Amino acid sequence: MREPAPYPTLSLRSAIKLVSLSDAKMVAGSPSGNVLAVLGADGRLQVAAAQSGVVIDRVQAHAPIIHVTWISDRLLFFVTADNVLYTDDVLNQRVRAIAQLDAPAGESLREIAFSAYTNDVFVIYAGDGGNTVFQFDTNEHMYERSIANLAIRRAYDSTTALTLYLSDASNRLYQWRSGALQQIATHVAIIANRGNTVYGASLNQAGQAISVKAYNGERWHTIGTLRQPVRPADIVIDHTGRIYVVHRDALIDPAKGLTWLAPPGARLMLAGHDILLVRGSMYRVIVD
Repeated sequence: MREPAPYPTLSLRSAIKLVSLSDAKMVAGSPSGNVLAVLGADGRLQVAAAQSGVVIDRVQAHAPIIHVTWISDRLLFFVTADNVLYTDDVLNQRVRAIAQLDAPAGESLREIAFSAYTNDVFVIYAGDGGNTVFQFDTNEHMYERSIANLAIRRAYDSTTALTLYLSDASNRLYQWRSGALQQIATHVAIIANRGNTVYGASLNQAGQAISVKAYNGERWHTIGTLRQPVRPADIVIDHTGRIYVVHRDALIDPAKGLTWLAPPGARLMLAGHDILLVRGSMYRVIVD
């Protein structure tokens, strides 16, 4: 009996050095995937060009940074450990404090959702029993509210449809529009978004993803079925709409049934819809 052919191994040839990657606790890719925000274990932030590793911005706030969200390829939000919201213009290296966010005890930062079209920003804190949402309008006026009693885990504000999508700890999906909350699906977790479309993982009873669907505000359609259940957090949709499953040591294309392995001592890391192959402080962009 013949043994199956071994899986191919990804190459680290032409890898780039970025020292802060070695202890990064979060890597976030900009909307285009061309810029990486690397949050170190020390709470400092570095921003680098993805294809060259050239650092274009360094930020050390008054308290450790705990969360980073891109607004565009040059602007990002970050939040510090004492819950201060900042913006950072990475090209001009200009940091500006926006607000002190006083969330109730037991709630932690879950998501920052925004629309570049309307300039609305939602900073969402949640625990198991409810949420606090800080909404900023185009003039940066802040409104503090709670959306039902949802234990919100992911959120996405559509680009122009004036709809905020929310998924909770019970894997229910809601849309919040004009102050009205409507449940639109169960056993679904938000995994990605583009424009006015939200992408969700359909989950089995164990909470693992079995397929990926897209919702455009009116109807669902399935864009891919997974060959075996995986964690929703392991699913990536690249800029072309192609689905990948990413484990620490393997990259899978479920549509084609292909698997690639990380070389010894290396790991795969998610950065938005970028996928990086990392060994120590060296990396290569595998998918963008």
